Amino acid sequence: MNRVYLIIFVIISLSACMSSEKSTDDTRDILVYPDIMITDVDTSSNAPEIISVYPQSGYEDGGIEVTINGKYFQKGLKVFFGNENATIKLLGGTSTIVVINPPHSTGIVDIIVENPDGKKGVLSGGFEYKKKEEPIKECVYKKCEISPTVFKLDSSKINTVVSKVELAAQFTNWQENRLLLNDDGVDGDEVAQDGIYSRAVYLRSGEYEYKFIVNDNIWIQDPENENVEPVFQNSIVSVADGCTPVITGQNINNGDLLNNTGVNLEVSYDLNGRQLDKSAVYFIIDGKYLPAEFDEENKKITLNTQLSEGVHTYSTYLRDMECNSLTSPSTIFMVNTSNKKPIANAGYTQIVEVGRKVVLDGTLSEDPYQRNIDNFDWQVVESPESVSLSEEYATDWAGYNYDPNSKPPEVSSYMSFIPEKAGYYKFSLKVSNQNGESDIDYTDVYVLPHSNSSLKPEAIVDIKVNGNNVTIDASNSKSANSGQIYYKWIQDIKNPEQFEIKDDPVVSMDIKKDGTYFIYLVVNDGVSNSDTKSIFIRKNNDLVI
Repeated sequence: MNRVYLIIFVIISLSACMSSEKSTDDTRDILVYPDIMITDVDTSSNAPEIISVYPQSGYEDGGIEVTINGKYFQKGLKVFFGNENATIKLLGGTSTIVVINPPHSTGIVDIIVENPDGKKGVLSGGFEYKKKEEPIKECVYKKCEISPTVFKLDSSKINTVVSKVELAAQFTNWQENRLLLNDDGVDGDEVAQDGIYSRAVYLRSGEYEYKFIVNDNIWIQDPENENVEPVFQNSIVSVADGCTPVITGQNINNGDLLNNTGVNLEVSYDLNGRQLDKSAVYFIIDGKYLPAEFDEENKKITLNTQLSEGVHTYSTYLRDMECNSLTSPSTIFMVNTSNKKPIANAGYTQIVEVGRKVVLDGTLSEDPYQRNIDNFDWQVVESPESVSLSEEYATDWAGYNYDPNSKPPEVSSYMSFIPEKAGYYKFSLKVSNQNGESDIDYTDVYVLPHSNSSLKPEAIVDIKVNGNNVTIDASNSKSANSGQIYYKWIQDIKNPEQFEIKDDPVVSMDIKKDGTYFIYLVVNDGVSNSDTKSIFIRKNNDLVI
């Protein structure tokens, strides 16, 4: 016990003495503290051992403090980084050395501690020398003059007398902020009253869709521009302003499906002859800014990252040394390693009368990764007559560019027919895209005989719930033509389960499966059908609503 206390006291005393000693030599870089030795242990025969080094890397010009921790260090030792001798700054007993590392070429080197007796300790690959990069310079603003894009319509090229011409485009939010074209020799118009209407517009680099509006309501393409968008038949103009950076290519495009969570993004760019601002090169992935690697010689920026399965977006931000910048439009792509198929949805049950148009709606079909559905395959499964399905026009066409003359495309997500016979009709739908082909989904249509009077009976229901049992009483339904009431109960094809229901005034169901149920009722008084009464039931555990 006495020996232990003595050692601790000596260490404290020496530390106190050293900390209180004031140096008179301000230029002294090397301090050698006296070793504290336990006389019972002989360490002179042990080779030095290196346990750890901090830091483990530095620039090739050296000159930084490096702390080496270990054991069996002796006075008079030497330290080498590779073959280069380091300067000893501090020897703290037998376990700590602080050195100034020497200059060295880039690469990984061994650290060697050599005691005076020639015994050595080596830490293989203990330090890495890195190339010292020049500080990254940021851009300095310089005004860039943008040349205007001139839109022209020669009135002699169209078959109508022109009194007014306007420009409707993506950059005007179409007709909302449409621009008036002039024939007065100003604002981009070269010659007054020559029948050529013109307007100069300052646009950034990109592609823009547009049309001309003649005499307030005649929408036309640009007759002198053959570049036309195929769906909406809008003219397209490509603008290069000479200032804004331009994306010239990218390896992942809208709608692409990737089968690996390791994603490599690569984008090519053009800076209009200017240099890249290396401090402002990013990919913006799902809203997060991630610094990109850049290859100035080949004008490419890249990023390797890991992404989860699902839908992702990315855009590119880059800037030149004159502070002209670009944030590219977002690109949507999917990561799908499990290859999930699209899901067909043929829609809910429909109830119509003979002679009324039926539209089958497959727009609720979906892709797990929000890819477009490429094909809708409708088939007639059951019908009392021969049925020919026709494609319907897209219902979401109106309002895209407000052109009243545009004809919406026909799409197979909607199919229609007009039944000529009463009865039960059943249809199947299968959809497909790049992910594969879906399973089949079904829908059905109940076609009722045509009503012979404009006076309709009224379906009236009273609903009672007792535990999982639902009772629907329609006995109070009213006739409009003083005839007997007939009841037609219909269950939606999408219900979680189907019940045995007779066409009686009162029906009862014991609901076992959770989910949403639709029950429909039509009453007939021998002359006309009532409007369809829809009953909505939802079961969640033991609760029925």
